[in-house]
Amino acid sequence: MKFYGTILLAGIMILAGFSMAWAGGMRCGNNIVNVNDSAFIIEQKCGSPISRSHVGYVINEEKKRELLIEEWVFGPKNEYFYLVTITGGRVSGIRSEKK
Repeated sequence: MKFYGTILLAGIMILAGFSMAWAGGMRCGNNIVNVNDSAFIIEQKCGSPISRSHVGYVINEEKKRELLIEEWVFGPKNEYFYLVTITGGRVSGIRSEKK
């Protein structure tokens, strides 16, 4: 019985790993946008966002502005908006929110 419990636990961990891997991406038609893609590539794959907001800056150790942080909104798609965080021209995060 302990053997089956171990296999079940391993299966759950593998499935959780797959779902976490997909959590960092967003589908635009036949294209997939991932964390670390450039802002240029996102616009090529998905078109222009419906909203762009300036969120702030990454501040370096000398208290100087280093990288611009923006939030781009895409959608609605399947009752969800996709919010893409762009830091220094690269995707640093993707999340979805229900309409």
